Amino acid sequence: MCHIHSFACGRYFFLAFAAVVVVLSSASVGSASTLPITDGISSTAIDTATAGITGTWDANLSLSYPDTQTLSYQVNNGGVTNWVYQPAGSFSSGNVAVLNYTGNSGLQLQQVYVINSSGSAGSSNINETLIVSNTGSSSDDVKLYQYNSLVLSGSDTLSFVSPSLDISQMTPVSGGTATLATVHASIQPMAYEAGTGAAVLGAISADNLNGFAGPVSPSPASAMEWERVLGGGEVYGISQTYTVGPTVGVVPEPSTFVLLTALVGLVAVAKFYRLRGNRCIVG
Repeated sequence: MCHIHSFACGRYFFLAFAAVVVVLSSASVGSASTLPITDGISSTAIDTATAGITGTWDANLSLSYPDTQTLSYQVNNGGVTNWVYQPAGSFSSGNVAVLNYTGNSGLQLQQVYVINSSGSAGSSNINETLIVSNTGSSSDDVKLYQYNSLVLSGSDTLSFVSPSLDISQMTPVSGGTATLATVHASIQPMAYEAGTGAAVLGAISADNLNGFAGPVSPSPASAMEWERVLGGGEVYGISQTYTVGPTVGVVPEPSTFVLLTALVGLVAVAKFYRLRGNRCIVG
């Protein structure tokens, strides 16, 4: 399980900051339409227009898995709005890409991608963390929505699998089907829906995900919703693991967990000095 645990804000984030200084020193700036990431085995890029994955993912399989995302939010039940991408501060370096977004009511979103491959197994993991920050002084009831359309083949079947509501994407093989992709979230969504692209996007806009777990085929899409009341200065994180390959799993490399935790800490360093005395919680 890929999970970023709760932690307290404070001076210890300087350690996290120091841990990633070297990584950030050779970063590609976020003005580009794509942010490349590679772990030396697999290479891909993050499309800043769709917040998703583009290009070849697993070099061992020589396959391309494009993933389109839509990231939306709602504050105090005031209507669903898409996050606005901010090139400033967005970058990629090595196997890490960081994308920044802004919203109303002092809300900020940071999306962190880390790619890791298993060369011998021919599988590849991409860890994605969504970090929502309330930079204002008052509490807000925040709903976070994520739409995904991961294309493996034209005849994929997608389902949400209980009890953890992992997304399982099946693809046809000789004699049946095989699970070729899973998406595991560290925090179970409060609402979800499997369906076709237009229907799922419409359900997000209406804040009415119907809880249909699937299966859906072909060309399936999925949506997840999380809700949390964020106090002034509070930070909330959800990590997800995308695993694609002949043998799939949801346990990231230990180095990936450390790096993700460090990156979340890096975000909190800035928040600590701007919002000293407020709480910072990442679940």
